[in-house]
Amino acid sequence: MCEISFENDFLPTCKSHGQLLCKAISQGSVKLWNSVLQYNVNINDLDNLGNSPLHLAAKNMIKKEAAALLLAQDCDINLCYNEDGKSPLLWAIKHDNDDIVNLALHNHADPNVLDKYTSNQSPLHIAATYNTLRTAELLLANDCDINLYNNDRQTPLIIATSNGSQNMVALLLSYGCSKQNYVTKIMSHHFKSLRLKADPNVLDKYTSNQSPLHIAATYATLRTAELLLTNDCDINLYNNDRQTPLIIATSNGSQNMVAQADPNVLDKYTSNQSPLHIAATYDKIRTAELMTLSHDFDINLYNNDRQTPLIIATSNGSQHLVSYYFLMDVEQNYVNANNESPFASLP
Repeated sequence: MCEISFENDFLPTCKSHGQLLCKAISQGSVKLWNSVLQYNVNINDLDNLGNSPLHLAAKNMIKKEAAALLLAQDCDINLCYNEDGKSPLLWAIKHDNDDIVNLALHNHADPNVLDKYTSNQSPLHIAATYNTLRTAELLLANDCDINLYNNDRQTPLIIATSNGSQNMVALLLSYGCSKQNYVTKIMSHHFKSLRLKADPNVLDKYTSNQSPLHIAATYATLRTAELLLTNDCDINLYNNDRQTPLIIATSNGSQNMVAQADPNVLDKYTSNQSPLHIAATYDKIRTAELMTLSHDFDINLYNNDRQTPLIIATSNGSQHLVSYYFLMDVEQNYVNANNESPFASLP
């Protein structure tokens, strides 16, 4: 054990010069860390919590100078042995330290390194979680993998959509990592169509197989849904409950999210309901109007109970919907499983 004193108010006791360096950086003592670096110091030495000097520099906004000094000494930029299992890059992102994120990436930090001790989050997952756009831009500019899964089978896009982070969703959908890094500048314009974008149809496979559009429909985030729809998402994907985004949006009364989807797709997992059945169940006349005006539709579809949308609307006393269905030339003589016509519920 060695004891090294520096100034009267800074007398740390450490097992090594490396641990003293950690202490100096943590305390923000520029003079001490410059002094320690003059010795044959192990710049990858860890403190009692498994943090390297670079971890401590990444954690604090004022430590850019220390990080630059350490990187100039060829420290290990991808160490992940602290209690959080995070590399210095992950720590810098978590603490919104863009200067050190940029510095770390410039010095070849792995942009796809995972937070292995917890949920296998990538740097881009963390940026999406905290909606740090500048950090995400830096990562995307350094060829990160935009479609990595964490342990919950979530991509950064799924996280951004769940959080309602519209600017992050737009960035992830529009910004890709080039597959043609080896192509010369003269040839690169021929490969613009080969950029890897965030997959708008990737599913949250660990939980309910929700697509980003399912999540946008659940939270009625219209702008996010518009971004997904303009990026070739599949609007008719099923989740584990056999629900499409349209079925979710219809149940929630999200009128502005229903115009582009197929009103004839069925909720096959439960009762074979179409979106028009669901609109009738919840008396959503405006939603029904949007669907029937935008698409060819079958207004006489049966669900598993042999009910048409008209039978449901009549049973619920939804007078406006009943009147609207009559305008749509609905079949009035269908009967349900109990052999009841649409008019059985009328007084």
